[in-house]
Amino acid sequence: MDEHNIIERVQNSDQKYIAWLYKENKKKFISYVYDKFKYFREDATDFYQEAFTTACLQIKNGSLTELKCKLTTYLCSIGHKLMCNELRRIKKFTKLDQMPSISDIPEYDKMEIQKENKDKVQIVEEQVGLLSEPCKSILSMRYFKKMHYEEILPLLKSFSNIDSLKAQKYKCMQYLKKIIIEKFRTAELI
Repeated sequence: MDEHNIIERVQNSDQKYIAWLYKENKKKFISYVYDKFKYFREDATDFYQEAFTTACLQIKNGSLTELKCKLTTYLCSIGHKLMCNELRRIKKFTKLDQMPSISDIPEYDKMEIQKENKDKVQIVEEQVGLLSEPCKSILSMRYFKKMHYEEILPLLKSFSNIDSLKAQKYKCMQYLKKIIIEKFRTAELI
């Protein structure tokens, strides 16, 4: 793979080549993620999609004009940063030993926390309900009904394979996150 050729063909939106690049680097990236971070393959695929999309966008907008390493190495670098950020985010919410126990929280505060959580859940449910298809169906089946991609694919005729379904789910999640964060800010929940 000629790294200069990659930049040129992505900038020219060569869709067949981009699809080939996607498949060519995916297995190596997922192995890296699985070995280094012990993520499940499904999560690794989500990180790969985000890393690949990020790299393509960087090439398109001109912020990446030259690859000084192999594309796989560059994608793993992006993925590494994404996963480290995710681990930091998760760590913030898992420091349970530093949090007061529920019995230490005054009754008023407990009610306030419950109300705030109820408000957040209500906003998320409302926003998922307002999504257009196929996002509404994909996210409802994946997260509310806890269905696997293999179960969802036959129900949604517009997707030819699991990778295209996962890519759409990722786009839907990004859109939903943006809306929910704005709604939480408006409701002063964050």
